[in-house]
Formats: sequence, structure tokens, C-alpha cells
Amino acid sequence: MSAPTAAERGDTVHVAVRRLIRAVCLVAVVGIVLGLAVLRQHIEPPDPAAPADEAPVAAPALDEVPAEVAVLAAEDARLRAVSLGPAVGTTRVGATVVLGPRPAAYGVDALVAAGALRRTGPGVVELVRPVVARRGARVALHLPATTLRMHSGARAHASLVTWGGDLALSGAPGRPLRLVGWDPRRKAADRETSDGRAYLLVKDGRLRLADVETDHLGYWSGRTGGLAVTGSPETSATADLVGVRVRASHIGLYLSGVERSVVRRTEVTAVERDGVEVTNRSHRVRLTGVSVDRSGGAAIKVGNGASRVVVERARLTRSGGYGLLVDGSPLADGPNSAGYSTTNYAGVVLRRSLVADNDGGGVLVLRLDGLQVDRSTLLADGTALAVRGPADGLVVDRSVVRSQGATGIVVEEVSGARVERSTVRARTTGVSLTDSTGEVRGNDIAVGTGTGVRVAGEDARAVVDGNAMTGRGPGAVADADGAEVQQGDTTGAWSYRPRAVLWLEEHGSALPGLLVLVVPAFGTVFVRRRRRGQRELRRLLEQALVARGREALAGYAPPRTQAPVGAAGSTFEAEPEAGPDVGPHVGPDVGPHVGPDVGGAGVPAADPAAPLGGRRFTGPQDFAVAAVLEAGYPVGDVARALRVPTARVRAWVEEARASADA
Repeated sequence: MSAPTAAERGDTVHVAVRRLIRAVCLVAVVGIVLGLAVLRQHIEPPDPAAPADEAPVAAPALDEVPAEVAVLAAEDARLRAVSLGPAVGTTRVGATVVLGPRPAAYGVDALVAAGALRRTGPGVVELVRPVVARRGARVALHLPATTLRMHSGARAHASLVTWGGDLALSGAPGRPLRLVGWDPRRKAADRETSDGRAYLLVKDGRLRLADVETDHLGYWSGRTGGLAVTGSPETSATADLVGVRVRASHIGLYLSGVERSVVRRTEVTAVERDGVEVTNRSHRVRLTGVSVDRSGGAAIKVGNGASRVVVERARLTRSGGYGLLVDGSPLADGPNSAGYSTTNYAGVVLRRSLVADNDGGGVLVLRLDGLQVDRSTLLADGTALAVRGPADGLVVDRSVVRSQGATGIVVEEVSGARVERSTVRARTTGVSLTDSTGEVRGNDIAVGTGTGVRVAGEDARAVVDGNAMTGRGPGAVADADGAEVQQGDTTGAWSYRPRAVLWLEEHGSALPGLLVLVVPAFGTVFVRRRRRGQRELRRLLEQALVARGREALAGYAPPRTQAPVGAAGSTFEAEPEAGPDVGPHVGPDVGPHVGPDVGGAGVPAADPAAPLGGRRFTGPQDFAVAAVLEAGYPVGDVARALRVPTARVRAWVEEARASADA
């Protein structure tokens, strides 16, 4: 006779449904843990040591082009028209006053006579028309303690441009000349750039400023950014600025294609874009005593072929980008009609300067040969100094580099790098050299948890010697990916920590999530053991029920006289009190019980199935008592197998114990 079906046993939930429920619960738990981990990654800011590549930005639709673009196009057309006209004396081209070449410089009186300047009060003059000085013309305005209001409104804006000529503006120490973009209708500084704004531009000439302040000048481009000097390969342009203050302009100072230019004691504050931009193959530029604070972009930006730029005694703070951003990438990667070089540009020096609290980071240098950081202090929330090649030559000497981010100094694909006699502070790595060659000598390096110096890359080779390193981690010096490190003496208080311990410390907040997975995993083992015991007990019960059923069927059969009385034909006898046992029931062998013991049960047998296998039971109570007291099954498991209340099974067991004690 076959075993009882699931319906006969009372299993109303199909096995497939039970498995589906378990799978759904497991997926839900894993999903919650992974979701928490992903959420934690989004909440915690990433390490800015290696900024991700910027996604390409789609070109704006025609109706989304800023208004400044149209204004700039009209301005360029006006200047081209003026440059093509005759350059004789003082003339007008439309609303523009054009100054031709002459031996004497054009001063205030000459511009007033030409209708470009207007005196409106003590210490106030107004530039009411655009002025263009042609090649050979010089404009020199010496106006101490004077405000020059450059008209800048919705309909038009004035500008002071030299096209091949020279421009000199000066005040006096303590009595500066102040230039301001002025809206005559509002009678206030022009804060709106969408309709253009007043600006100064020297093209292919020389700009000299001394004791001058500028306020609310410029819009959209570099050449109309407020204060700009631009040159070309055929001509030269130079700038000489001292004691200049720039505030609330579009760009603080724009130098494009200039040579032998000097900027001294210049302050740039709260400009929309970069504080100082040196670009377009500018050469031999020295920025001394320059202070840039709260610029919208980089404090100082050097790129597009600029070389031999010296920044000394500078204060570059609180900018929206990097304190110093340098891009020395070649302008061409092969033969080209413009004759651009295919090698890196070289020669940027940062000396005795402070770079601090800039949103983008401290200093970022890309593909520049011959970078020097000398006696400077670099402080940043992210990476304080990052140099990425391919490049040749880097010297960091007697400087202080402090990073709140993971790494203090990052060097990638640079040959001949040297970090010497400097103080480096970072969270996980003091100096990181990847695919680079160089030396790290005589530095004071301290990290929280991690590595003082890390050298990685198949072609990386470094000498690390004479450094004082403080921190904790697997080692003060680490190499990876086949790097070769020649390590000398290292002093300092370095505390060894295995990587496993560091991982646990770093991912401490993830441990509760892991416990969410570990606890159910251990619980599953106990549940499986308990269910195995329940299945075993149910099988024994089924076996007893089947045997009793067979005995009942045998009672209805006609007696056969040839069969000896008491022959072994069934497991249960007709009368419970009759005769000896007829022999063990031959049934399937079941494994040993592995379920947990429960208080109130008997002592489990070595093989829990042995006391029940082949037994005759008068009813459920007899089976339950034997299962608990003799086989050691928990009361709850027996109750579930018999489909009766647990209290009833417990009562049966107590009754049997009482009878045994009596």
C-alpha cells in the first residue's frame, strides 16, 4: 500500500508554492542589503583624487543659444569694420571713436574733445562711446582718485580697445583709478551680462595698469571678459600690471598669446569664471603677489600651449574649480598646417604660494613637462596635488601638502618625479606614484589608515628613502602590479594593521547588513535539521498507520486454517494485550534524528527511529508517548506530525509519566 498523499497528511500548501515563498523572501533580504549598500555609496561623496571623465555635452538648440553670443558676434563685426577703415587722426565709425597714430599719447582732454569722455562731476568721468586705438596710437589716462564710469546698458555698452596700439591707465598709491561698468538708466553698476557689458581689450599691443580698480566689467568670452590682452603669432602683446584690483567681473584677467608679461600685487575677487587665465601659447609670464578669492572657475588657469609661467607669492583660495589648473597637452598629434608642436609644453613654477579651500581641489596638472612646486602650501578637501602625464619632470620641494581626501599627492605617468623635504598629510595615501619613475626622499608623511607611499604599475620604479612616516596599515611603503621599489631607512611611528582588520574598520557600517544575511544563513541550518526530523517522524507515523490499516484489512479476510496461529502477517495484533511480538516490521531505513531536544522530552536515542520502527501502537496517544519519551522527539514536532494540539500531546506525556511513577 502506498504512503498517504499530501492532502491525507494535511499539507494544504503545495511544495512549489512553499519554495516560491522562500525564494521571494531570500531575494527581498538580499535586495534590501544591496540597496542599503548602494544608498551608502550615493550618500558618501566619492574620492576626488581621480575625477571621472566628463560626459559629452550636447550642443544647445538654436533657440537656447545665450543672448551674449549674438552680442559678441555684433561686437566682433564692429571691430573688424573699424580695423579696415583709414587710420588718420581722430574719426568716427558709427558710434565708435577711432584714434589714429600720432607721436603724442591720447589723454583725457583728447578723448573729451573727441566726444568719447565726459566729465560729470568732481572725481567722476564717463566713457559714453566705444573707443578703438589703431596701430601706432597710444592712450594714457592718469586719473588718481577718480571713477571712470564706462556706460553699459541694455542698448549699448562702451569699451576701450587698442587694435595694435598701447593702453596705459593709472591712479596713485592709495588713490586708485576706479573703472566700473555703469548703467546710466539705473545709475548703478551693471550686473546684467546678457546684453553685453563694458570691457577693456588690448590686441597686439601693450597694456599698463598701475593702481587701478575694475568693477562689474566683461561678458561671455575671454577677449570681452573685462580685462584682456591678446596677441597673435605675427605680432606680440605684453601686459604690465601692478597694484590692480578686479571685482565682480566676468574674468579677472585674460592673457592670450602674450610674451614677457608681469602681473604684480593684483587682487581678483568674486569673478564669474577664472581669476587669471593664461592661454594660447603665452610665453614667459610671471604672476607675483596675485590673490584670487571666490572665483567661479579656477583661480589660475594655464593651458592651450602656454609655457614658462611662474606663479609666486600667490594666494589662491575658495574658487569654484581648482586653485591652479594647468594643461600642457600638445596642440597637435601630428603634422599640421598651423605648425603646432606635438610635444608637451613645459615650465610652470608654483613658488611660495598658498592654495587652499578650492572646491575642485588644490593643483591639477595635465601633460606638462617640468613642473615645480617650491615652498608652497597646498590645502584641499580632495587631492591637494595631482600630476597626470605622460610627462617628464616634476619637483615638489620644501612644501606642505595637506589633503582631507584619500591621497595627498597623485603622480601618474610621469618620469623623473621627485618629492623631497616636504610635509604630506592625507587620509589613506601620502604619495601615490602610478606608472611613474622617481624619488621620494626626506619627507614627513602622515596618514590615518593606509600607506605612506604607494608605487604601482608594471613600469613603475621608485626610490623611497629617509622619510618619517606616521600612520597605520599593512606597511608604510607598498608596491603593486609589478612595481620596483628601492626602500631605504624609514622612521616614524608606523602601526602595523592587517588588511582584513582595515577592511572591517572601513566597512563597519556594512556589518549590520552582513548580519542580516548571516543570521538567516545559520538559521536555515537549524530549520533544515528540524524539518528533517519532522519528515522522519511523519514517515514513522505513516508507516505505523499503514501497518495498522493492513491489520484491519486482514481482520476482514476469511480465516485460513492452513496458516499457523500467530504467524507474522502484520505489525499490529488484533488484541493489544495478546501474545509476544511477531518480529520487527521491515520498512524503509530512515536516518538518525538530528532535531534539537526540547524540555520535557525523553533522552534521545542514538538512533531515534529505532524505538519506533516496527512497533505496534494502539493509537495516536501510544505513538506520541513513545516518540517523546523513548525516541526523544520534541513535543511540538510530535504534535505537528499528529495534527493535534501541543497541549494534548504534553498531557499524554505527563499522564504516561505519572503512570510509570505509580
